[in-house]
Amino acid sequence: MRLLHWVLSGRTAEYNLPEFPAEWGAPPPEVESAGKGLFSVLYSDIGEEFYKKSGPALTETGGWEVRDYISTVWEVPPQPSNLETDGSWTWLKQKDLDRLWAMDVEHIKRNIAAMPTSGSSTLVTFLPDQGVGFFQVIRTAFEGLVSMDSWGVEKNDGNIDQPTYATWSVDRLVHPRKLLVTRIMATESTFPGLVEKIQRAARESGIRKVEAWNLPESLTGVAEQLGGTTFERDEHLPTIKWYGKGDTTDIKWVFNERCAPSQNA
Repeated sequence: MRLLHWVLSGRTAEYNLPEFPAEWGAPPPEVESAGKGLFSVLYSDIGEEFYKKSGPALTETGGWEVRDYISTVWEVPPQPSNLETDGSWTWLKQKDLDRLWAMDVEHIKRNIAAMPTSGSSTLVTFLPDQGVGFFQVIRTAFEGLVSMDSWGVEKNDGNIDQPTYATWSVDRLVHPRKLLVTRIMATESTFPGLVEKIQRAARESGIRKVEAWNLPESLTGVAEQLGGTTFERDEHLPTIKWYGKGDTTDIKWVFNERCAPSQNA
């Protein structure tokens, strides 16, 4: 794991790796089309200390640091709720996801640009386009975990500035299966209808539980009113290591949801 930093990061002056330990021999070779990353992430199932101690040098420090690990979970009712939702919704097939994520990228960029930061903090995230979000879908579909026709839903209300949509995948590591929301965008007023649609997609695929990571604060209260339970997870802990100038401590991972390709370790 310590050597992995030397594969993922760049080694020029704009990066922040220490001197390669002589005790390790020669450093890993630099590979074309790999490395030069400003940060890396992994999802820990063995707590937060092991990977934090797995830094790029001999000292037991400087590795991946845990960030937000908040889940909101809904039990999917066997029958639809009495909530009235109008017909301005579109179910998203696999072929529709690239278009949605291209739009989503622009919203993410605008939201990040508007976020306040302190003088030393840096905001980072993964964008869901270029195969990042689709990885979660294709892995689920390839493994044949569930029979699912729709992988997202979008509200067609003409609100370009505050759109409403969600995409999802299925947790392959648990049984019975759980629907995982990979990206979500909603307002307090449109969120109830969106949750209803997400639960419907889960119900129609025989899934009885829905999970979302790190909902925006504006939606957590609404989520509770809709029967959701919000808590700190003790597994799948998102961790991050920063390779640029400065310290990982100063890095804020925003839109820390489930769209990024993940490998639990």
